Amino acid sequence: MDVKRCPVGHFFDSRQHTNCPYCGVPELELLVPPGGRQEPPPATLTVPSSMAGPTLPSLTTVSAIDPVVGWLVCVDGAEVGRDYRLRSAINRIGGSPEMDICIGGDQHIARDRHAVVRFDAETTTFYLLPGDDQGLLSLNGVPLRHPQVLVPFDEIRVGRTTLIFAPLCGDRFQWTS
Repeated sequence: MDVKRCPVGHFFDSRQHTNCPYCGVPELELLVPPGGRQEPPPATLTVPSSMAGPTLPSLTTVSAIDPVVGWLVCVDGAEVGRDYRLRSAINRIGGSPEMDICIGGDQHIARDRHAVVRFDAETTTFYLLPGDDQGLLSLNGVPLRHPQVLVPFDEIRVGRTTLIFAPLCGDRFQWTS
């Protein structure tokens, strides 16, 4: 931020504005009334008598949240130490930012759907599935060719990246709807 001060005393970012945004542009007199910028009159709110009374808090439930159900944690590879949130249903793993889990810096990971972690909320079971690519994918040192159930601390090798699986949902905890 490159802070400047106008002749009137306003501070503004000169990288975003060529002139003070509070004072307006002097050459455009139609936009700036004589004596500088004037504030509009305050808005008034008229409340019908049928709505008069105390103000009560309103609690709104946000239903668009897709809560975390577990994590993958990078323990070896380009993003060592980083965690990736697993959401309900399908979690696509790849190198592309469009993937649910984007692992950057590993050229041996396919951009799209190298692997998939699926969470079945009804059975609280996690599955690891091979993706569309024939790239390197293993579970606990064994190459993965078919869907397998994941258990806590399973080691997933995607390309040259090693991830540890850590569930949140399972026998001891489940999000209620």
